[in-house]
Amino acid sequence: MMNKQQALHAFWSSFGWPAIDEQSAYDEQTLDQMDIDYPLISYEVATDEFGASVAIGANLVDRTTSWAALEQEANEIYERISRGGIMVPYDDGAIWITRGSPFSQRISPDAKSGILQIHININAEYLSA
Repeated sequence: MMNKQQALHAFWSSFGWPAIDEQSAYDEQTLDQMDIDYPLISYEVATDEFGASVAIGANLVDRTTSWAALEQEANEIYERISRGGIMVPYDDGAIWITRGSPFSQRISPDAKSGILQIHININAEYLSA
């Protein structure tokens, strides 16, 4: 099985894009060393105990000139979570992931790097001690 942090990673990785913990400081050189390319998902890690709902953010990141792939990925995540949320199991419990508000929003493009991002908000309720 897996712990809470690994369960979050499994959730974000399930969409077909590489997923990295954004607290693991990364830059172009680090991505090259990790053999990770764009597009990718960078996500926050925040955990708590039973019954606590934690707001968690993630960024869909791509080096592109079009929002199309990012919007499609955001829509896939939106649909997968669904109106009632999604359960992600881990050792002795599960994370109930629901859509945050606002669910997604574009981040101003970085003209120098050519990187576009969409920020995603979710709520994670940890169903174990």
